[in-house]
Amino acid sequence: MDDDEDEDEEEDDDSSDDDNSIDPELAREKFAELRTQYELTRDTIKAKGRSHAAAQEEILKLSEVFKQFRLVPKQFDYLVGSMRSMMDRVRTQERIIMKLCVEQCKMPKKNFITLFTGNETSETWFNAAIAMNKPWSEKLHDVKEDVQRGLQKLQQIEEETGLTIEQVKDINRRMSIGEAKARRAKKEMVEANLRLVISIAKENTPTVACSSWI
Repeated sequence: MDDDEDEDEEEDDDSSDDDNSIDPELAREKFAELRTQYELTRDTIKAKGRSHAAAQEEILKLSEVFKQFRLVPKQFDYLVGSMRSMMDRVRTQERIIMKLCVEQCKMPKKNFITLFTGNETSETWFNAAIAMNKPWSEKLHDVKEDVQRGLQKLQQIEEETGLTIEQVKDINRRMSIGEAKARRAKKEMVEANLRLVISIAKENTPTVACSSWI
């Protein structure tokens, strides 16, 4: 009798595994769909630029395909870590460039931020700063090669990601906001569960001064 029950349990387990398993054929189809759309999106961006209407349309299609996939925590953490690493590289170069201009050449920080923001990979802002003919403008010639080196590294990041520096910053900002909301939601859930436990404890142990727990 016990053997029969064990066999039944094993059969139930097997059927449960089958229900939760991923259909290999379906998985292949979805990955093929993702690969095809990714390549189409990549080629469109390369040919027309990311801001072009056609490229934006393909990006939207790619996002819809990608929504069908559920990332495991490990893979999600990897993507988040990669984004953070990319943002660290951006900040490092920006700090170097600002230090050269503001600290070494005594360029007013306000002027630097006004000229640099939105032009992170272009020399236009730097040439404009030199053309201002301020007391610190002449000193900028001394750091030109170092500034160009920093701009080239920022350009490399744009080439690697297919994103502008401004877009990298925006993604990082939205990611940080999402993480903050998730932490706040988790905290609120823990607090709600704690209040529930205390409420139940008060109902079942009226003689205990539960208020002292809070």
